[in-house]
Amino acid sequence: MKILFLILSFCIISSSAYSSTSYLIVHKDNKTEITKELVSKIYLGQMTHWENGDKILPMVNKKNKSELKGFVKTFLNMSTNRYKSYWRTKLFSGNGVPPRNVKTTTKALDITLENTGAIFYSFQPIANDKIKIIEIKN
Repeated sequence: MKILFLILSFCIISSSAYSSTSYLIVHKDNKTEITKELVSKIYLGQMTHWENGDKILPMVNKKNKSELKGFVKTFLNMSTNRYKSYWRTKLFSGNGVPPRNVKTTTKALDITLENTGAIFYSFQPIANDKIKIIEIKN
């Protein structure tokens, strides 16, 4: 019984790590209305420029596998393996550049402060008045 409780607790904690709210982070001057559909287009390489003409710089943190898995499932409706395969195919055919891999949220924040086209995601709230944070209920 104790083991069953531990397993169920782990499943609930794991699934809640990315299930309730997502945060999309962009440069503070970005005026684009950010939706799940738009994020999907960006992270699949189907949209490469913001409405104002700035080149979009999407970022992912592949080191945080649970956040990447949650993001890909929530916004792209696919598995992490399918997402990786999608980008391998696009790269091989010369039809796109995958999102930039960053090692930490701090690095992504630094890039966002300097680049008006930057966008990344988090499942943890971020307090910073120098960036624009869009909260999306999943």
